[in-house]
Amino acid sequence: MSADPPLPSTTAVLDGLVSPVCVLDATGAVVAANRAWRELEAAQGERAARQRLVPLVRELLAGACERVELEFEVRTADGPRWFVARAARLPGAEPPLVVVDHDDVSRQKQANETLRRSEALLQDLAASIPGALFRLRHGADGRWRFVYLGPGVERLFRVPTRQARA
Repeated sequence: MSADPPLPSTTAVLDGLVSPVCVLDATGAVVAANRAWRELEAAQGERAARQRLVPLVRELLAGACERVELEFEVRTADGPRWFVARAARLPGAEPPLVVVDHDDVSRQKQANETLRRSEALLQDLAASIPGALFRLRHGADGRWRFVYLGPGVERLFRVPTRQARA
């Protein structure tokens, strides 16, 4: 019978995580953190985000909620990065402690901003066309439906866009 290999330390396990993770006390002070979190903390803005998290941590510790979530921006030399921090009380910890993990949502934020700009550009283009810009789709039920109606539809036909879609 072979002996089980020794388990890695908690610190080694935390440092092996890609997501930044830290443990806070009731004042918001960091009592433990993984490598990814220490690297994030070196970036400007993390401390300010942690200060916004402190009142939420106090709510957790008071039992007002089980989990909290905070979205924040960190300015780095490579440009802004966005994170969602999620915090939960560590069960059985005395004194009470809170574990916080961070998910990098920068790609989603950038994609949403690109989509917003594209939609604004489409609206601007559609509004500048002297006629009516629209798109129809033929449904499986054999009916045609408007997928898009530009603002020109209302001007040209004097029918509100919502009514024309119905």
